[in-house]
Amino acid sequence: MQTRPAIASGLVHFGSGSTWGPGPGTYLYAVDSQTGQQQWKFKTGGRVASSPIIAARLVYFGSYDGYLYALDSQTGEERWKFKADGPVVSSPTVVDGIIYFGSHDSHLYALDSQTGQTKWRFKTRFRVESSPAVAAGVVYFGSSDADFYAVDSQTGRGLWKFDTRSNVSSSPTIVEGVVYFGSLDFHLYAIQLPHNCDSCRKARGHGLNYAFIPWSSPKLSSPVATYGLWILELLQNKDKSV
Repeated sequence: MQTRPAIASGLVHFGSGSTWGPGPGTYLYAVDSQTGQQQWKFKTGGRVASSPIIAARLVYFGSYDGYLYALDSQTGEERWKFKADGPVVSSPTVVDGIIYFGSHDSHLYALDSQTGQTKWRFKTRFRVESSPAVAAGVVYFGSSDADFYAVDSQTGRGLWKFDTRSNVSSSPTIVEGVVYFGSLDFHLYAIQLPHNCDSCRKARGHGLNYAFIPWSSPKLSSPVATYGLWILELLQNKDKSV
């Protein structure tokens, strides 16, 4: 299982499996949070690697079949689905009635969360696996084109982008006006908002293993320990060995 569960009204929702095509990996499941008993399951046409999110009694998630699905979170009944032009691995985010998510077709999408109607889409240069974060009317996300983007949440207009040296599949975290995200260039970035190029900071650790940062969402604490090898004090912008 690669997805992060979502829990609401006594049900745990999750996708399972790691192979393309028919089989258990193509389902979203809902099980009783107390007993683990299956309440329902919903079959898609591909692997479900997108973590579900629940808002207003609907559970949203993507699939390698290229669809973003909206189901009744209690019954599993399909309310709507939206077809992108590539697999949907990005986990969706819902803010103020709009659902945001990325696709391997290189786009970030914004849809009406109740109807699935497209509000806008924003094109990058490669697949979008990063799960977006939204703050103060701006959507932040990364792309496998090595850029980290800021886009207006209402219009889809690009505001700025920050170039790293490799794939940005990490999902951003925003805390106290700073956005944190990882890249396969072996760095964890911290950018002060509103963005100014002079405010971009890199937290570096000699020999830092890319598997620890780039493929997971950054977790903010000060300091942050990486398997007891290095401490990255992001707010002080220091490196220390332990």
